[in-house]
Amino acid sequence: MKIRQLFLKAFGPFTDATLDFSGPARIHLIYGPNEAGKSSALRALGDLRYGIHARSTDDFIHAFKDMLLAGTFEDAAGQVHALARRKGTKNTLMLADPATGLPIANSTVPPDVQLALTGGVQREQFETMYGLNSAHLREGGQQLIRGEGELGAALFEASTGSAGIKALQGLLEAEAKRYFLARGRNALLNQAADELDDARKRYKQAITKPDQWKALKRAHDEAVQQVQTQREQLARHRRRQNEVTELRAVAPLIRELDRLEAEWATVEAEVQLPHDARERRLGAQQQQAQARRDLADSLAREAQCQQALSGLVVEPALLREGAAVERLQANLAQVRRDRDRLARLRATVEEGAQGLWGQMRRLLPESLHTLSIDGGVAHMPSQADQTAWRAAASESLDQARDLGGARQQLETARRKLTQLNEQWRAQSLEVPDAVLQATLSERLQRAQALGDVSQRIATLEQAHRTAQRQLERDLEALGLSTVAQLTTVRGLSLVDIDAHERAHAELRQELAALMARRESTEGDLRVQTERHHKLSAVGEVVSADTLRQARAQRDTLWLSVRAVLEEGAEAAPDRATLSQRYAQASTEADRQADLLREGAKRAAEMAECTQRMTDMQQTLNGLLVAEEGLQSSLADLESRWQVRLSEQGLPLMGTGAAREWLTLRQSALTQRDRVSELGDELAQCRAQEREAAVELAAAVQALLPSAHAAHHAGQGLAAGISQAQQLERDLVARQAAALQHTQALQTLQREIAEAEHAERALLSAAQPVRERLQAACTRLHLPADATPEVINARLAEWQDWGEAHRRHAEQALQLKQGQASEQAVVDEAQALAALLGEALGTHLDAWVDGVVDRLQASREAHRQQAELTRQGQDEARRCARIQSDLDAAITELAALVQQAGVSTEDGLVDAEARSEHRRAMADRLQHQRSQLAGASEKDLNALRQQLLDQDSLALDVERQTLNDEVQRLEGLEQAAISAEHLAASNLAAIDTSDEAARAREEMESALARYRSGVRPWAQLKLAEALLSEVLRRHREKAQGPVVALAGRYFEMMTAGRFVRLVVDADGDKPMLLAQPAQGQPVGIAGLSEGTADQLYLALRLAALEVQRTPDRLMPLVLDDVLMTADDQRAACMLQALEAFSLGGQVLLFSHHQHLTDIARRVLGADVLQVHSL
Repeated sequence: MKIRQLFLKAFGPFTDATLDFSGPARIHLIYGPNEAGKSSALRALGDLRYGIHARSTDDFIHAFKDMLLAGTFEDAAGQVHALARRKGTKNTLMLADPATGLPIANSTVPPDVQLALTGGVQREQFETMYGLNSAHLREGGQQLIRGEGELGAALFEASTGSAGIKALQGLLEAEAKRYFLARGRNALLNQAADELDDARKRYKQAITKPDQWKALKRAHDEAVQQVQTQREQLARHRRRQNEVTELRAVAPLIRELDRLEAEWATVEAEVQLPHDARERRLGAQQQQAQARRDLADSLAREAQCQQALSGLVVEPALLREGAAVERLQANLAQVRRDRDRLARLRATVEEGAQGLWGQMRRLLPESLHTLSIDGGVAHMPSQADQTAWRAAASESLDQARDLGGARQQLETARRKLTQLNEQWRAQSLEVPDAVLQATLSERLQRAQALGDVSQRIATLEQAHRTAQRQLERDLEALGLSTVAQLTTVRGLSLVDIDAHERAHAELRQELAALMARRESTEGDLRVQTERHHKLSAVGEVVSADTLRQARAQRDTLWLSVRAVLEEGAEAAPDRATLSQRYAQASTEADRQADLLREGAKRAAEMAECTQRMTDMQQTLNGLLVAEEGLQSSLADLESRWQVRLSEQGLPLMGTGAAREWLTLRQSALTQRDRVSELGDELAQCRAQEREAAVELAAAVQALLPSAHAAHHAGQGLAAGISQAQQLERDLVARQAAALQHTQALQTLQREIAEAEHAERALLSAAQPVRERLQAACTRLHLPADATPEVINARLAEWQDWGEAHRRHAEQALQLKQGQASEQAVVDEAQALAALLGEALGTHLDAWVDGVVDRLQASREAHRQQAELTRQGQDEARRCARIQSDLDAAITELAALVQQAGVSTEDGLVDAEARSEHRRAMADRLQHQRSQLAGASEKDLNALRQQLLDQDSLALDVERQTLNDEVQRLEGLEQAAISAEHLAASNLAAIDTSDEAARAREEMESALARYRSGVRPWAQLKLAEALLSEVLRRHREKAQGPVVALAGRYFEMMTAGRFVRLVVDADGDKPMLLAQPAQGQPVGIAGLSEGTADQLYLALRLAALEVQRTPDRLMPLVLDDVLMTADDQRAACMLQALEAFSLGGQVLLFSHHQHLTDIARRVLGADVLQVHSL
């Protein structure tokens, strides 16, 4: 059932939330940002239908016992059912109130409603078939690519929502191969079979005779003795070989050592200096020169410091009184800054006194003009009086303003009342008839309930044209010209195609088996041929047949010889030749007899190999004949197939093309029915539009004047709805105008009464205020009838006079303080002059500036004196340090001269060269001795003694001889070892002490492992066969309609880049291909990831549409399936979903805001509804 409303009463983050899906929209886009509850809403859709999980994670706000979901559903008959689901273990589904979603207590849901709620499918099937998220979509696309478009797996996965069918087939096949693999050796059953055969052979060969064992034992002992003898001889020769090699290696080393020792005797008496003597000499010389230069520079700088100190002048008295001088300077600077301000302040004080006197004469009567400024302060009103008089004046002004406003409001209300009456008489509006207005509203609502009929008609016309064009394309692909031919030309049935495919597959399978058997036989023949060549390569092979032939030839020649010698036959001309031939035949017969005795085993193997090669060649000839027969049968089968196609009037094509032809025919028939249905629906919509337009026009005509109604008649439903809406708005406006006139009239009458009452109240409240103002006029020396404005002005004058008087007093005080500061600076300067023992100058400023300059000069001289003293001390210490470095360098050079045994520094260079030569000779001598010790561990004198009578040539000759002998002995040793191994293997082969028991035990073990592996292998092969059969049956059932529908959806999603899907049935398994607008079909493995995702979604939509039945109208729930698509691809996929939604409901969840804009741009308002969480 379709869901119309989802009540999230208490679930996850939601409390009393509602999602309304009841509108005309077929696609509902539910948008919510992260953490908005999108996942909880998704789980709620499944929990409402199947029950809330026992361990639900949506209890983080509401407790388990409080969790509640509800919803309204619409079944196939259009009946609405309201259901609620609580958290619990039984009886959790109840009937609910369709308006609020609250459960109805003690209610029971009928079984047919429960069945319709779930559609008869389990929860897992519902979530996989009718639910799809972005991860499942991407995984489905990847499965299509990995499966390379295998049709059966693709259709099964798309129809059931399951994933990994191809991987499951591969896993079953791999597991089965782990148990058994044809022509393999490492599988469990293969290993067990090989071990069983080997154990059986060893069991049969585990019996022999005692005399054979004794002979083989004796042969083995002799072989062991021969190996020991050869190894001893080889060890003696190798020891001598190593000695000669060692002498040959050390001979040149000893000669070089003698030469170096002789050269060492010539330099051994030289003085050996340290290895860093040269670096020490050069460093000491460089240090000595640098110290002398640094010493001269330091002495010069020290003299400069002494000279600079002698020219500095410092006054100690000024330095002692520096703080007093700085304080005097700061105070004088402040006095200088205040001199101009004090002059201005003096003028301001005098001018302020004159201004206060004049202002006071204007405020007081003439009888008080003799008062001083301070006496006038006594006549100034107090702050309390001023505040009270200002309040009274302000209150009087407010009363006058309110009285004027009340009178103006009264006049305005009277004028508005007159205008309102005149306007109402001029409009002369009539109230419409209520019955006619209700009829118009009812018919207008019925017309609006039809929706945008014009848009629906346009959509149906577009869909009809699209379906008609698709039908024409299908007919063109089928090679038909009219729709009627769809029913007359039926083509081959699927049964015929399947029978031909099975026969073809069986012949191909038999042919493959024959070819595999032939290849195996050819491989075995090559092995036997190689074995025959190896046996022949060892030497001549003699068998019993060749020996009999040689003896028969010898006996024949003997009879000829006897006939000549004993029976007196006449001597033949070739008598000597006959005797020679007999001798050769006799020798040959004896030779073959000897060879047969020596190589009886090889001869038997040779005969066996020859017989096997003969049998295999015969088998190959038979296989080739059978293979030619199967090829002929395949050709006959193909010929019969082409004849059947010709009889049906079809072009020559393969079974895959024939199956696709049938699929296209079924698609064309479906499209023909869709064209017919769209035509009927279009005619119905047009009839509804005409009927609604006529009824609406009649209702409008009853309310409008006849001429105006005739003007708008016959303009269509949209124009009629617009006219009716305008008329309805006019009627409502008339009623509103009448009501508004009545309300305005009452309001104005009420305002006039209120204004008259306010005027009377204001006049009675103004009298006390006026009396207070008359008292203020007396105190302020104003006329008794002075206005509030005049009183406020006089109060402001007195306030200004008081503020001016306050400023005048403050300025006079500041003037006295400045004069006192200037006198204090003069006293401070006289005290400083006394301390310095100087007379104060006539000009104070000049004397202070001079003292300050002298202080700064003395301080600078004192600072320079300290700095120069410090620099002189530093230079003295530096001279001592440089002198120490100079003495150290001289001492180092003297030590080197004494160590080298020379008289002066100039002789050190030659002494260093001689010392270096002596060190190099010692190193070379030590290196040579090390080389000699590494080449031989023997004593040097022993080596010299051994080389006394030897030269290099003799050693080389002896070494070559020993090498040849060692190689010969190694060959003999290897031959002896091979003989010993052969004798040991022969002896071990016939040693039957426990071989039979071990072989029997291994036979039983191999047989047990073989039995344990057969059952799981058979189960795996059976599962693989069952899965393949299910895929085949599902492919045959769903291939036609699903592939055709998926091709149309795929065309929409790719914006026409791919026009349809085709099936390639020429291979072992039918494969799905995508046909682009131009070019050859493309395999699924060649598609991009995004296009593969679109193909998987197209297959899912097609499979769901084919499976759609009235009792299973479940909504398709998509979760962020457009997350990885760009804007253009998302728009195309939304158009495909719009086509799918014609027969079902689509709920699309997303947390991407931009998808809502894309959806609104692509889909119409009657198709899309956006919900926000």
